[in-house]
Amino acid sequence: MRTINKDQIRSFKTNVRPEHKNNTILEIKLDNKIFWCERPLYNFTKFDQSLCYANSKDEGKWLFNTETILFFDQLGRAWFQEELTSKYLLNFYLKNPVMYLNFAAKRVNDIKKVISLMKEVNKTVYSDNKETIIANLKKMKLCYDIFYSHMGSIFWVFDDIVHKFKETLLKFLDKAEANTYLCEFLTAEITKEALKLGVVEEYDNTDRGSSYGSDKPIIFHREPKIFVESKLDAQIFSKAASAPEEVRKNFFALRLIMPAALQINEEAQYIESKMLSGHIKVIMKKVCKLLNKTKQEIDNMTYKEVIEELK
Repeated sequence: MRTINKDQIRSFKTNVRPEHKNNTILEIKLDNKIFWCERPLYNFTKFDQSLCYANSKDEGKWLFNTETILFFDQLGRAWFQEELTSKYLLNFYLKNPVMYLNFAAKRVNDIKKVISLMKEVNKTVYSDNKETIIANLKKMKLCYDIFYSHMGSIFWVFDDIVHKFKETLLKFLDKAEANTYLCEFLTAEITKEALKLGVVEEYDNTDRGSSYGSDKPIIFHREPKIFVESKLDAQIFSKAASAPEEVRKNFFALRLIMPAALQINEEAQYIESKMLSGHIKVIMKKVCKLLNKTKQEIDNMTYKEVIEELK
């Protein structure tokens, strides 16, 4: 945790999402580095900070082969170094669309590991055996380490990618044709599965802690499509070919990454709100009972402190 001076913070609105979707971004300069807080309404507890986000800073190593900094302030808000912000990542992926596909391929394999671990937990999630509870909590920790290892590429930059794609389409298509084409890519594979199972619902947009989402420890999945075809591709590509060079370059880069980004972001939201949340809620209720502590008391402990007390 790092205490920051609110007078040093610059606040601005992004136009890529509406106000009810948390469109304020905070910026601060510390130690000659720029940091952004992309979701200032999300206040993470001490427990969630240590459980969920320990590996989030490693995204910079994977993308740029360099150390990047993530810290939480005194209000529990997450601040990411400039290289992992939506603005920086959008520009990076526009210039390097294949890097996004590399990330997408990695993400597919990462999620397979998460689903496999959660299936193990699911078998004994309701057990009151102390050793089983500890083992399940440790497995959930591994799930979170894998799941949140690319926060910027999964969450922060997604709205910017969709907004930039629509903005680019409108530079060489009329509004109706642009919207029709965009809609070709707006249904993720996991959403189809959720609709089939009847588990589509909204949750509080101001919370993204481990207890965000469902109380029921369910598991469902359908692998995302990284390459999504459209029946309109031929006619849209033909029109794009006559667009100015910068528009053309942006279009083809975004045509590669936007459908994959939608699939990955939707998948992440369902896994976060349905599967991770459902399992960790059951487990933490049992942890509270074992330690004779309230949820609020657990929230003020780190994951390691909880594990130590359980031993």
